[in-house]
Amino acid sequence: MPSLETVSALERRLNASIPQHAIRGQVAARLKHIGRTAKIAGFRTGKIPGKILEQHFGMEARQKRWAKHCSVRLQKPFRPKS
Repeated sequence: MPSLETVSALERRLNASIPQHAIRGQVAARLKHIGRTAKIAGFRTGKIPGKILEQHFGMEARQKRWAKHCSVRLQKPFRPKS
């Protein structure tokens, strides 16, 4: 859970942690989705092995999931309290 700490009148410190297991599952799901439509030479569409998908699209899948997860989790501390 992210926490917002007041350091001085103008400075804030945000502490957050993201569980690794949540990201792994989302990355695997994203790779599976990419694998349905990806085209790689030597493989039929939708029949690409997981290791090959990871090599070609793993970084992209991880970056997108981290960005999405971070944006959702880090917005909460900055919402105005009602």
